[in-house]
Amino acid sequence: MRILLVGAGGVGTALARIAARRPFAELVIADYDLGRAQRAAAARDGYQAVQLDARDEQAAVGLLRQHRCDVLMNATDPRFVMPLFRAALQAGTHYLDMAMSLSYPHPGEPYRQTGVKLGDEQFALAPEWDGAAREVYLYHVVDNAWSMAEYGSQAVVWQTAVNPVVALELIDSGAWSGAGVLGPEALPPRPFLDLLTDYGSPWACEERTPA
Repeated sequence: MRILLVGAGGVGTALARIAARRPFAELVIADYDLGRAQRAAAARDGYQAVQLDARDEQAAVGLLRQHRCDVLMNATDPRFVMPLFRAALQAGTHYLDMAMSLSYPHPGEPYRQTGVKLGDEQFALAPEWDGAAREVYLYHVVDNAWSMAEYGSQAVVWQTAVNPVVALELIDSGAWSGAGVLGPEALPPRPFLDLLTDYGSPWACEERTPA
């Protein structure tokens, strides 16, 4: 799987280091600061570094097509979700992020009416779905000393980065598939959780009574 990783900050760099230990991922790492992209690309021989302004939708489309990427992995600020989301759609690739499109107040009555909510712009065309009431507490554990020693990343940064890498591997293997705008809750959880353990992050789930 060839992945355009946009954003080489703390999370993007941790993502590159995690993916470097897995055989499925070929990364093209893009950042506004080319030097930062190059430092993240040093995680593995063969990674490429390129410069990209995440606001430039057409430039992102061009990179996706030039490098024949299968996925755009967004590790940037949430302000850049929509241009990158639209770029992936235009290029015909998958898209994965760790944020959502931003919320905006109602233009006329911001204190009386709901404006645009988080994720509305992305989920606008997604079909609604129903499910039985269930409440669980799901968590995974990472020791900060371990993540620093193994990856040079603080535990919270590593935890943020590992989830999309696991998701990308599941898409590459075919364990996760679908069409449209899908959140992780729309996909089978067991393959994700099993692979998360393989990456070094054990998990647990507590069943609770719905409120």
